[in-house]
Amino acid sequence: MSNTIYTIRVNVDAIDYSQVINYYNNHKLDYEKPLKRLERYEGGFEIELDEKSLENYSRDIMVNENIRTRQLRWRDRCLITYSLSSRFTEYQLNLLFESIKNSIGEQNVIKIDFVNPSSFSYVHQIKA
Repeated sequence: MSNTIYTIRVNVDAIDYSQVINYYNNHKLDYEKPLKRLERYEGGFEIELDEKSLENYSRDIMVNENIRTRQLRWRDRCLITYSLSSRFTEYQLNLLFESIKNSIGEQNVIKIDFVNPSSFSYVHQIKA
């Protein structure tokens, strides 16, 4: 599934955030920022942007906390992003998928094609 933008869909009503986050952070590369629980109404996950990524933004925009992190929020059992400029990298998304799969089981998580929901919608299921 290389170079494909996708998102993650689960077939369960609840997941254990701590289990997913611990797996992710124990398996990530040393230089990668840690995964955290996104403290928003929708729930989800976040990773702080690294210094190189932050250079792309002006100081005025940096006041907005949502700009300083990569975020995936829950919507209809899917993890989605509202900003294509701060979405998870392919590496981060793949590791998050493995982390969720480790927590809830392979039969309860799938990858689906993804395009920003403000403009488009989810399209096809992809075999992982």
